[in-house]
Amino acid sequence: MIPGIIKSYSYRMVPYIIKDEPDLSAKEVLQRSKELMRGHKWHTFILDLSFLGWIILAVLTLGVLSFFWVDPYIKSTDAALYSVLKGER
Repeated sequence: MIPGIIKSYSYRMVPYIIKDEPDLSAKEVLQRSKELMRGHKWHTFILDLSFLGWIILAVLTLGVLSFFWVDPYIKSTDAALYSVLKGER
């Protein structure tokens, strides 16, 4: 289970790479995501933990808070993370 979670962090930037560079093949997109996330998986995990309180509140509101606030907030943070990682290359 743990290796699967780690691998999911390797491929976390795939949607952003596809949007940014649609001409790449699937293999190239996966490789690029792995390169971007190399050395950043732990920091991204800690970033995800920072959303734990919001996720708990979303569950308590039966998903209403999630729909209007938490999901867009998390996706925006992921997009900003992609911008930062892309700039580091």
